[in-house]
Amino acid sequence: MNLRLLLLVFIAIFTFGMASAFAQWTVYKCDDLPENFGNPPGSVFIEKDITPGVTENGVSDLYEVIPDPDHTGNSLLLGEELWGDRRESWGHEWNVDPLTGVTVVIRCKPTPGILNEPSNPADPNTYAYVSLRNGSFREKIYIEEPGQIWFDDQEIGVNWAGYEGWHLYRFTLDIDFVNAYIDEDPTPVFFGITTKPTTDNELRWGDGSTDRKFGSYIDWIIWDTTGAYAPGQGTPLPSDIITGVNDDVINIPTNYYLLQNYPNPFNPSTVIKYQILELSFVTLKVYDVLGNEVVTLANEEKHIGTHAVEFNASALPSGIYFYRLQAGPFVETKKMILLK
Repeated sequence: MNLRLLLLVFIAIFTFGMASAFAQWTVYKCDDLPENFGNPPGSVFIEKDITPGVTENGVSDLYEVIPDPDHTGNSLLLGEELWGDRRESWGHEWNVDPLTGVTVVIRCKPTPGILNEPSNPADPNTYAYVSLRNGSFREKIYIEEPGQIWFDDQEIGVNWAGYEGWHLYRFTLDIDFVNAYIDEDPTPVFFGITTKPTTDNELRWGDGSTDRKFGSYIDWIIWDTTGAYAPGQGTPLPSDIITGVNDDVINIPTNYYLLQNYPNPFNPSTVIKYQILELSFVTLKVYDVLGNEVVTLANEEKHIGTHAVEFNASALPSGIYFYRLQAGPFVETKKMILLK
């Protein structure tokens, strides 16, 4: 094995054990308006997407705090804009390292008002907007009628049923990898790669579009800037929030996968991401087009969960390479292109 080449391979591992040790939630329970949240009050959120001359005053024009009719002592944030001509979102500057990853979970549901409004197919009615930005990449996510999660910067939508009620939506951004989960099911309903660049380093939520009608109940929003964690990874959800899901079923991923490396083509570095279902001995190797082994990126026991490996090919010539993952019964090979 070429020791010099091995020194060029930097491995960034996100494991279940590490997540449990270091994850930490920041919790906004929606029992006060966003401009008053924090210690001191108003130190967490600032007004972001606004309608000039209408909602650019630093206070909540589209939101109010109301009692939760289903849970005594709990409060909800009600936001509604049924005309489609105003917008107001709130942002928190979290200043994260893109390599670390972030996780956001929101519990929300649409209002009766928005469900009764006619929806424009070109600009569907929306009841949640969340945008994750890490200073390098961003993803703008709309939860909209009729049961679709729309990833605006990738221009991809994921359809699903049952959106009218309360649900937990978990979104993660890991460099440029985006994952989405519903009700803490560890199998993502979507995973993809955003190529939208940004210098913003913040979380945004609320009503992010002037063209869309908006109506939302929000129970809480929580975020973790220590990593991009799937359900079952990281610190469990805080015990003092209403989840509406059975924590007994929040446990482990339900499938293996090996993602396409990104970027691809690459020069000189690329990231390979994979998920395993149980404690397994994992091998991840890179081969050239002749089948010669180039480097071993992993050859050890790995914890359940999602892992990411950065492969630096500075010492290799341009060409087609293959990477092969073997973990327990799972074996898969994918192609990548080094273009210098």
